[in-house]
Amino acid sequence: MRLILIIIMSAAQLWAELYFGVGRAIRSQAQTLSAEVGPSREPFLGRPYQNIGDVAVMRGYSATISAPWGAVHNGVDFLVSTGTRREFLAAEEGYITRIEKFPNSITGNWQVNVMIQYNKTFSMVYSFEPFSTNVADADTQVSSLAVREGRKVLKGDLIGKLVAMGYGTHVHFGLMKQKDSAICPAGYFEPGALNEIVASLRAVFPAANLCHE
Repeated sequence: MRLILIIIMSAAQLWAELYFGVGRAIRSQAQTLSAEVGPSREPFLGRPYQNIGDVAVMRGYSATISAPWGAVHNGVDFLVSTGTRREFLAAEEGYITRIEKFPNSITGNWQVNVMIQYNKTFSMVYSFEPFSTNVADADTQVSSLAVREGRKVLKGDLIGKLVAMGYGTHVHFGLMKQKDSAICPAGYFEPGALNEIVASLRAVFPAANLCHE
């Protein structure tokens, strides 16, 4: 009788592990599928920042050095003041596919990249650049993020706070098409967000457009 009871309990435990294990696998597969497919429409980008008064747009997208800022640049830079911790938001919904911390190959400053997959065609990148060569500052930047890999964010959700350690601290925002091809984001922003961003950029470069191609 005791042996039969042990066998029954073992069978029940095995069934439970199989059932819940399969359930977890299905949920994981569903999340992966959602990240790959996503909405069928093109992104309609909201504000990547909390308040336009907290940032200054220093560079836009440019495919040529003839842009007013004199360099090829694959996104939009939002500068903040040293010593602040400004909030940055998800411009669109998506899944956090990657968070990586690494030193910039040119400046040696640490940066933290957050990749958001919107659908199978479009993705967004937020490069948090605290302008510091101290790895402890990079770790502080990572801990100031509000997201984790594999999690879904909705439009307007907090991505994280930018830890401004030195002059030049900014978030680089880029819109990607077909994974690694940066594109001009101007045609994808909501009108209100686009007008704010362009007005901020023109405070520095009066004749500038958001994109120079």
